[in-house]
Amino acid sequence: MKSIESNLKSTESYTSEKKILPMWFNAWKYEREDSLTTVSLLKTVGYAMASHPRFDTLSKTIFRGLTIVSKDMMQHIAMDVVSKQNSGDDEAIEQKMDYLNKMYRDSVYYEGLDKIKQEMYAIRQEDPECRVVIFIDDLDRCSPAKALEILESIKLFLDIEGFVFVIGLSHKTVTQLISHEYKATGVRGEDYIKKIIQIPIRIPSWSKDSIIDLITSSIAPKLNSDYTKFLCQNSVMVARVVDYNPRQLKRFINNVIIAFETFASKKDSPEIQFNEIFLFKILKSEWPEFYSEFIHNKDFREIVKWMIAKPKDLRKYFKYLKTLTEEHPTEQKNRRISLLHALSTRTNGRIADAQIDILSDFDNDTWIFLDNVKDVLYGIQNWKIVDNVMDVVEEFTYELPIGANKSKAEPKITQTSS
Repeated sequence: MKSIESNLKSTESYTSEKKILPMWFNAWKYEREDSLTTVSLLKTVGYAMASHPRFDTLSKTIFRGLTIVSKDMMQHIAMDVVSKQNSGDDEAIEQKMDYLNKMYRDSVYYEGLDKIKQEMYAIRQEDPECRVVIFIDDLDRCSPAKALEILESIKLFLDIEGFVFVIGLSHKTVTQLISHEYKATGVRGEDYIKKIIQIPIRIPSWSKDSIIDLITSSIAPKLNSDYTKFLCQNSVMVARVVDYNPRQLKRFINNVIIAFETFASKKDSPEIQFNEIFLFKILKSEWPEFYSEFIHNKDFREIVKWMIAKPKDLRKYFKYLKTLTEEHPTEQKNRRISLLHALSTRTNGRIADAQIDILSDFDNDTWIFLDNVKDVLYGIQNWKIVDNVMDVVEEFTYELPIGANKSKAEPKITQTSS
């Protein structure tokens, strides 16, 4: 969406002729406001139009239309009605009621929208290319009630030519919440969205290769060099851990950097390597049960170390992992468990069924990854310290710009919604 805005601002219609007015409405910022989203949206539009050579007059109309009669005024008039003592009071009250009715007629909920429509029509009569483009991103970050309120607000503009909305949303998430909200009436979210969005553009999902390219070409050059080597060497597994999602990738990297910097900045803190934190973050994110067992069980760590070398005792197991199969994932897991039972004999019963079950989730790529990082994994001197640092990472979500230097990184605790 930023790219669309950038393209708009580079056109002659924007730079010299001022025909296009782009603006952003960050819906989730108004999540906790008591006022209706329609009011917040119109205020955003009005402020953006103010002092604009083509839309300033329309801005004033919008703000007049946002006039809201307070409860105090209503109560005051009501008290006048109740306490009136003579006919003179009737005339005063009638004047107040007439004024009150005029305010309501001019508000956006009555004739105000028609006035906005008429003024926009007049502007476009002079120049049909004049448009107001409103960007609304991350709609699915809002609560279901607020997301629906925003969509209902957009509907007010659907018959006003010249207003264009560019909406960023998760199609699946929003259609589901609409269907749920209108379940009693039988309205389907898919049908609802089709009536609002005229030109849907589905952005392709990020692939493994595109995430790896993002890491090596865009992110790594902006990071402190102390962080980049391990990140680039293990970009394939990092891409997998973040589920090929660029936003999750940013959060993942920020969390690791903050954890390392928070710990390293403490006076007299034991020496710990960034690669160790990064590796443990990968393990804990992708295989939490394995991570827990690995941290707390020395025998299990030794068994995994032995398996990384791909011993002959497990050649059938590793051969199966390399074999392409169309088996259902459940069947694959059961097959792996069966082949891993050789571990019980080889370790004289030191490995439990629960540990075999954990290892049965590993595929060939996992073992390749563990082989690549074995020097870091088994070079850790104090497992407990690294585990404590990881607890700090998991406690909060950090939103920091990628590329923050390690000496300047400061945690910013934010609330996130899924």
